[in-house]
Parts: sequence; C-alpha cells; structure tokens
Amino acid sequence: MRIIQTTRDYTKRIHNALKNITLPDRTRIFLSSIWVWVYVMFYITKVINKVLGFILVYTPDSLIIHNPYRLKESNDQIRPKIISAKIITENNEIITNKIQTIVDRIWDHEIDDLNNNSSNKNNSDNTDYDNTHKGGINVKDIVSIYPTLSSAIIWIAYLFEAEKKINKLSDEELGKKIKHLIINFGDRIIYRNEIDKPETIIAGEVRF
Repeated sequence: MRIIQTTRDYTKRIHNALKNITLPDRTRIFLSSIWVWVYVMFYITKVINKVLGFILVYTPDSLIIHNPYRLKESNDQIRPKIISAKIITENNEIITNKIQTIVDRIWDHEIDDLNNNSSNKNNSDNTDYDNTHKGGINVKDIVSIYPTLSSAIIWIAYLFEAEKKINKLSDEELGKKIKHLIINFGDRIIYRNEIDKPETIIAGEVRF
C-alpha cells in the first residue's frame, strides 16, 4: 500500500509540475500555426486524392495523360515505366495510363527488399526478380486513390530502363528487360512472372 501511495504522490507532483509550465505567447502562437497548417494540408491532400480518384475511376484510360516530364532522378530513385496494365476480368479493362499516374504520384523510394525478404527467400530461384532498384507502392495508398481496386486483381508489365537506353536495345533485349507483376488486392498476394510462386504482401508494400 505504501508503494502505491508513493507512486500516486509522484504522479500528482508530476501532473502539477506540468500544469505550472507556461509557454511564451509567441511560442504558443507558432506551435498553433504549425498545427493548423498540418491539419489543413492533411485534408487538402485527402481532397486531391479524392478528386484524382474520381477522375481515374470514371475517365477512359485513353483520355488519361500522365506527366511525361519527370524530375531528374538518381540511380536509386528511378520509377518504373508502365508498359501495360489491366484489371483481370472477363473484359480485361485496360488501365495502363491510370496505373502510371498512380505510380508517379505515390511511388515510395523508401520501400526496399527488406519488406519482402521472407517471401523472396522462398523464390530465390526466380531469376526474373529485379532487386537492383529500390522503391515500390503501398496498397493502402493505391486504394485511397482508386477504391474500386480494393478487391481487384491487376496485371502490370513494366521496366526501369531510361528512354535513351531503351532506344539502344534490340527488340529481343528489350523484351528481356520487361518485368511482369500480378497484384491480388483482395488476398494481398503478388506474383512475379511465375503464377505458381505467390508472395505475401508484407506491411501493405509492393516491391517492384
């Protein structure tokens, strides 16, 4: 009982000490301003994603024009070029430009091979897996922009090579550079080129 009482006394003293701390008015105004701007930017981002999602869902893929002029990228920050993408259904809806737009917007350079180590160890014989580039996309970010993909299965063909380098490759060499990825959003599973070797999506992150 004495230990409990002592703990309560310390807690009460700490609480009273915190109540007696006063910040200068300028500091309080500065912190309040930061909080307001963070709050505003958070909701502006949500609104932008909602508007972009509405456009992507209801606009035909052929009318979507993604930004072809990208900022200069370093070797470890290269984003993939989407060659083809489709939702796997009876009609196989083409969404190439839509996926490229999403990738350009939410590409995360911080996603690396560590997120998929457990899965890739089981697929170590898959020579088509390219671990020379860092980055990927988060499933939650995709669904927040394109909600109808939450239970869909999409197929993506992509490559990382720069356009100048692509122009120097023969058709056969270019074909070998193209990677394939199937993302099952419903079951949170991905396949790389070989359909019989599934990888579990860890922490919602898809490594390209």
